Amino acid sequence: FHLDPRLGDSSIDVHLAGDDTEAKTTVATIATQSGFTPIDMGPLRNAGLLEAMAILWIHHGLFGGHGREFGFKILHRDPA
Repeated sequence: FHLDPRLGDSSIDVHLAGDDTEAKTTVATIATQSGFTPIDMGPLRNAGLLEAMAILWIHHGLFGGHGREFGFKILHRDPA
């Protein structure tokens, strides 16, 4: 996915957590330039939750039959 982070009509999310706003902005810019969608997940205390998501991704890839060809995406419903 690093060469092509698109999934259908969208791109894979990159979840960012940290207390340094400038650093998160820099990483978000790099992610956007690379074709990913950066998502600010709040302060550094949320990093452990993101690590759990990474473990879940690995589990689904290795034991769920998905391989490495999937990613997490936050989707929004259009207001009615």
